[in-house]
Amino acid sequence: MCEIFFLWFLGRKLSEMAGSKGRSGTPYVIMLVLFWFGGEVFGFLFGAILTGGDEEKFMLGYIFALVGAACGAALAFLIVGLLPDAYTEEDDLPSRRRRPRRRRDEDDDDEEEDRPRRRRRIEEDEEEDQPRRRRLDDGSFEPKRDF
Repeated sequence: MCEIFFLWFLGRKLSEMAGSKGRSGTPYVIMLVLFWFGGEVFGFLFGAILTGGDEEKFMLGYIFALVGAACGAALAFLIVGLLPDAYTEEDDLPSRRRRPRRRRDEDDDDEEEDRPRRRRRIEEDEEEDQPRRRRLDDGSFEPKRDF
Protein backbone atom coordinates (compact mmCIF):
# COMPACT_ATOMS: atom_id res chain seq x y z
CA MET A 1 0.00 0.00 0.00
CA CYS A 2 2.86 2.37 0.76
CA GLU A 3 4.30 1.72 -2.69
CA ILE A 4 1.15 3.04 -4.34
CA PHE A 5 1.36 6.33 -2.44
CA PHE A 6 5.07 6.53 -3.17
CA LEU A 7 4.42 5.95 -6.89
CA TRP A 8 1.65 8.56 -6.85
CA PHE A 9 4.01 11.11 -5.28
CA LEU A 10 6.86 10.28 -7.70
CA GLY A 11 4.45 10.34 -10.64
CA ARG A 12 3.34 13.87 -9.78
CA LYS A 13 6.96 15.04 -9.52
CA LEU A 14 7.86 13.37 -12.82
CA SER A 15 4.83 14.90 -14.52
CA GLU A 16 5.84 18.36 -13.26
CA MET A 17 9.37 17.84 -14.60
CA ALA A 18 8.06 16.82 -18.02
CA GLY A 19 5.57 19.73 -18.00
CA SER A 20 8.35 22.23 -17.30
CA LYS A 21 10.07 20.98 -20.44
CA GLY A 22 6.92 21.50 -22.50
CA ARG A 23 5.94 17.84 -22.73
CA SER A 24 2.99 15.78 -21.59
CA GLY A 25 3.67 13.94 -18.34
CA THR A 26 1.38 10.96 -18.95
CA PRO A 27 3.76 8.79 -21.02
CA TYR A 28 6.57 9.41 -18.57
CA VAL A 29 4.42 8.49 -15.56
CA ILE A 30 3.48 5.25 -17.33
CA MET A 31 7.18 4.67 -17.96
CA LEU A 32 7.86 5.27 -14.25
CA VAL A 33 5.29 2.66 -13.19
CA LEU A 34 6.62 0.10 -15.69
CA PHE A 35 10.23 0.72 -14.65
CA TRP A 36 9.24 0.52 -10.97
CA PHE A 37 7.54 -2.87 -11.23
CA GLY A 38 10.07 -4.19 -13.74
CA GLY A 39 12.91 -3.21 -11.43
CA GLU A 40 11.11 -4.81 -8.53
CA VAL A 41 10.67 -8.13 -10.35
CA PHE A 42 14.24 -8.25 -11.64
CA GLY A 43 15.60 -7.15 -8.27
CA PHE A 44 13.71 -9.95 -6.53
CA LEU A 45 14.94 -12.50 -9.10
CA PHE A 46 18.50 -11.26 -8.66
CA GLY A 47 18.17 -11.51 -4.88
CA ALA A 48 16.70 -15.02 -5.13
CA ILE A 49 19.55 -16.15 -7.38
CA LEU A 50 22.12 -14.54 -5.09
CA THR A 51 20.72 -16.21 -1.96
CA GLY A 52 20.39 -19.56 -3.71
CA GLY A 53 16.61 -19.71 -3.30
CA ASP A 54 16.85 -20.16 0.47
CA GLU A 55 13.45 -19.44 2.03
CA GLU A 56 15.06 -18.31 5.27
CA LYS A 57 16.67 -15.37 3.43
CA PHE A 58 13.42 -14.29 1.75
CA MET A 59 13.71 -10.85 3.34
CA LEU A 60 17.00 -10.28 1.54
CA GLY A 61 15.22 -10.94 -1.80
CA TYR A 62 12.57 -8.36 -0.88
CA ILE A 63 15.28 -5.80 -0.12
CA PHE A 64 16.80 -6.47 -3.54
CA ALA A 65 13.31 -5.99 -5.03
CA LEU A 66 13.00 -2.57 -3.40
CA VAL A 67 16.48 -1.58 -4.61
CA GLY A 68 15.52 -2.68 -8.14
CA ALA A 69 12.33 -0.59 -7.94
CA ALA A 70 14.33 2.44 -6.79
CA CYS A 71 16.76 1.92 -9.69
CA GLY A 72 13.83 1.80 -12.13
CA ALA A 73 12.42 5.04 -10.73
CA ALA A 74 15.84 6.69 -10.87
CA LEU A 75 16.17 5.64 -14.51
CA ALA A 76 12.79 7.19 -15.33
CA PHE A 77 13.81 10.46 -13.65
CA LEU A 78 17.16 10.39 -15.48
CA ILE A 79 15.43 9.99 -18.84
CA VAL A 80 13.06 12.89 -18.19
CA GLY A 81 15.92 15.00 -16.83
CA LEU A 82 17.91 14.52 -20.03
CA LEU A 83 15.02 15.47 -22.32
CA PRO A 84 15.52 18.69 -24.29
CA ASP A 85 12.92 21.42 -24.06
CA ALA A 86 10.09 20.95 -26.53
CA TYR A 87 9.35 23.76 -28.95
CA THR A 88 6.07 25.52 -28.55
CA GLU A 89 4.07 27.58 -31.01
CA GLU A 90 5.18 30.82 -29.36
CA ASP A 91 8.84 30.17 -30.18
CA ASP A 92 10.35 32.12 -33.02
CA LEU A 93 11.65 29.23 -35.04
CA PRO A 94 12.67 29.62 -38.63
CA SER A 95 10.10 28.03 -40.86
CA ARG A 96 11.38 25.39 -43.19
CA ARG A 97 9.00 25.81 -46.06
CA ARG A 98 9.86 24.03 -49.20
CA ARG A 99 9.29 25.78 -52.45
CA PRO A 100 7.04 23.76 -54.71
CA ARG A 101 8.80 22.22 -57.63
CA ARG A 102 8.06 23.75 -60.97
CA ARG A 103 6.97 21.50 -63.75
CA ARG A 104 9.21 21.70 -66.73
CA ASP A 105 7.13 21.98 -69.85
CA GLU A 106 8.42 21.43 -73.34
CA ASP A 107 7.90 25.07 -74.30
CA ASP A 108 9.74 26.37 -71.22
CA ASP A 109 12.97 26.97 -73.17
CA ASP A 110 12.81 30.76 -72.84
CA GLU A 111 12.82 30.49 -69.06
CA GLU A 112 16.11 32.37 -68.75
CA GLU A 113 14.62 35.48 -70.35
CA ASP A 114 12.06 35.77 -67.55
CA ARG A 115 14.70 35.89 -64.84
CA PRO A 116 15.90 39.27 -63.62
CA ARG A 117 19.37 40.22 -64.72
CA ARG A 118 22.08 40.51 -62.14
CA ARG A 119 23.44 43.94 -61.38
CA ARG A 120 26.74 44.84 -62.92
CA ARG A 121 29.69 45.73 -60.81
CA ILE A 122 31.52 49.01 -61.32
CA GLU A 123 34.61 47.21 -62.63
CA GLU A 124 32.53 45.61 -65.38
CA ASP A 125 31.20 49.01 -66.42
CA GLU A 126 34.73 50.40 -66.66
CA GLU A 127 35.82 47.44 -68.76
CA GLU A 128 33.01 48.12 -71.22
CA ASP A 129 34.29 51.64 -71.79
CA GLN A 130 37.42 50.12 -73.29
CA PRO A 131 37.21 48.79 -76.85
CA ARG A 132 37.12 45.03 -77.16
CA ARG A 133 40.28 43.32 -78.26
CA ARG A 134 40.12 40.91 -81.09
CA ARG A 135 41.61 37.45 -80.96
CA LEU A 136 44.29 36.92 -83.58
CA ASP A 137 44.76 33.75 -85.62
CA ASP A 138 47.61 32.52 -83.41
CA GLY A 139 45.33 32.60 -80.33
CA SER A 140 46.70 35.81 -78.80
CA PHE A 141 44.87 39.10 -78.46
CA GLU A 142 45.71 42.29 -80.28
CA PRO A 143 47.46 44.88 -78.12
CA LYS A 144 45.44 47.53 -76.29
CA ARG A 145 45.15 50.90 -77.94
CA ASP A 146 44.88 54.17 -76.12
CA PHE A 147 42.59 56.62 -77.88
